[in-house]
Amino acid sequence: MALTETRRHCLHHMKFHAFDSFEGLPPPQAETGVVEWTEGGLCTSEDGFWNLIKEHGIYVDQCRTTKGFYQNSLTTELQQDYLAREAKIALATIDCDLYESAVPVFSFIEPLLQEGSQLYIDDYFAGYKGSPAQGVSRAFDEFRSRSRFEYEAHMQVGWWGRSFIAYLQK
Repeated sequence: MALTETRRHCLHHMKFHAFDSFEGLPPPQAETGVVEWTEGGLCTSEDGFWNLIKEHGIYVDQCRTTKGFYQNSLTTELQQDYLAREAKIALATIDCDLYESAVPVFSFIEPLLQEGSQLYIDDYFAGYKGSPAQGVSRAFDEFRSRSRFEYEAHMQVGWWGRSFIAYLQK
């Protein structure tokens, strides 16, 4: 969808970065209530991901993958590399399922955000019996409390996903 929308809006300079373990989920640290959310669950291999991108047929050369579980792959060095290149986030799709996966993602993206950055948070109310005090919604609330940005609710996606727009309080 991001590739299609980029073409539709003639944003040919956009770069796409996909971060994933490509090994499925890590072991959940709490009961999620979702049968599929087990260690190794929801796995798409890196080759499988690239096949999907190639089938789409556009911007293949502008896509990059970073493999690994987030607590290992989202390093300070990688963050500094993005900052040195003045890379900023236009849209971050956060599809972590688990609280423990989402926490390092939010820490990693904070300095890369700009006013108008959109965060699409998949599984915002999925799992954990919909409790906003658990899972990815908990990780986002903790992040919001320490972020330099405010976040305005933007779109609801199904019953489980939410998007937010970052802005600075004036």
